[in-house]
Amino acid sequence: MKILNVWFGNRDEAFHESRFSDGINLIYSQGLNNRGKTVMIQSLLFALGSKPKFPYGFDTEKNNYYIVEIEENNKRFIICRKRDTFIVRDSLGNINLLQSESEFKRYYNESIQKLPQINKDGRLSTVYLSLYNQMFFLGQDGKDTSTLYNLSYYNKSDFINMFYSIMGYSNIITSDEITIIKHEIDVINEKIETLRYRNKVLNNKNLAASLVSYSANKIEIDSKLKKLERVKEILSSYKKERNRLLSRKTKNEILLDELNGLNRTVSEGSLYCMECGSKHIGFQSSKEDITFDVSDSDIQMQILNNVRNRIETVGEEIIKIDHEIDEQRAILTELLKDKHVTMENLILSKKDILEAKPNDIEIQELNTQLTNLKSKLENSKVTEENQQKNRDIAMKDLIKLMNKIFHEINYDGNPKDVELFTSRGEVVSGSESAAFYLARFYAFQKVTNHNNPIIIDDFREKELSSTKEKMAINMYSELSNQIIWSCTLKDEEIHKYDNFEHVNQVDYTGFPDSHLLNKKDVIDLANVLNSLSIKL
Repeated sequence: MKILNVWFGNRDEAFHESRFSDGINLIYSQGLNNRGKTVMIQSLLFALGSKPKFPYGFDTEKNNYYIVEIEENNKRFIICRKRDTFIVRDSLGNINLLQSESEFKRYYNESIQKLPQINKDGRLSTVYLSLYNQMFFLGQDGKDTSTLYNLSYYNKSDFINMFYSIMGYSNIITSDEITIIKHEIDVINEKIETLRYRNKVLNNKNLAASLVSYSANKIEIDSKLKKLERVKEILSSYKKERNRLLSRKTKNEILLDELNGLNRTVSEGSLYCMECGSKHIGFQSSKEDITFDVSDSDIQMQILNNVRNRIETVGEEIIKIDHEIDEQRAILTELLKDKHVTMENLILSKKDILEAKPNDIEIQELNTQLTNLKSKLENSKVTEENQQKNRDIAMKDLIKLMNKIFHEINYDGNPKDVELFTSRGEVVSGSESAAFYLARFYAFQKVTNHNNPIIIDDFREKELSSTKEKMAINMYSELSNQIIWSCTLKDEEIHKYDNFEHVNQVDYTGFPDSHLLNKKDVIDLANVLNSLSIKL
């Protein structure tokens, strides 16, 4: 994938960057920071689905459009994002309106690039672009070698599982993790047995007490009650989701009727604006302040098809949820058939229950932990030994290559090897941090052979020496990937890249301090939005 153009701004001010080459692009400013390098890079990745980390005060009203033109597999796409709405124009000129990150992820996966899948929250799901982009993008502020960049929903395990998925290996937990979990299960079982022994209610011969005590009759009471609560939670969640989808489907059906009403070519005449007489009719997205010109019949038909497809997709999701609701209701019916636990039993055993309560609460908490651990084992499909071996080999190859490159670049630094992520107590900082990330991105590309651009804001963090920088540039020039790096140069370094054959220098020195947007680029922004049938 190649980045061809980046636009961002609004009707008052905008910026257009078109100076990218296929090889190494070094975006620099001479002796001065705050010239817009970070804003441009963050805008580029925001348009590609990443979580933004703009400098303080930039686009606080969220009025800007963010647009990137990419080339993937000899096809060009223009992707426009405003808040959480995406508009994509494909190589055939079709316009696709996507009203959430989830819809954009689905479109990206089906039409631009296949995205990896990982086990997340007990379900196999396609990763969002915010995680996917982490394998080739790093922002300037908030770098931390011990964790992911600017993410909260995903964690390091998700990134590692994404790596395995890209390599073609299913997402399972490792044998070491299984051993640890089994040990934790044994420890919890011992604690539960000790607490049960302490519980006086176990010695109570009263039938009612034996029925209602959590610890005395776990299967009869606790298991069923927990199942009931769980089924109720699941049913409530599904019903809320179904109502949300039904509302969305209804709104899109209303929108479809309104758009169909814009078919102005009738034998009696045509529709026009009674105030100004214009025959140009616009459609405004209710979610975002985006206005489409639907006067052209082709554009109108494309938007109509977008809405129809959205209605169809939502309808399919509703059918799936209805099926899940029916299954949960069947489970609920079976659970409610139990007649052993009655109100009479509860009243007769009140004293025993109260005395047992502290131990029962602790046992319940331990059983919750036990259920979660067992669920983790059950939901993780342990593959054959050969597949696990392949996963281990892939990770070892990645770490081995990463350390090779790290020590080559950081030849005079710490000789200690590093992992894909450092531990929280051993965060790599300074110029070693620059070497760490350069090594990790390089190794990741070599092992996975991905074709995405490698984008690092402030790649010379804490002034990576010229010798090390030269080594990194020479290494990366061997890759077929597009490279986009930024840095700030000292006055005496201004011509340091002139002798690098593969380096395209993109100078930001002349831009105003902390104000990259300008009036003249508004025309370029308006033109690209016009190609998307969006009225600025």
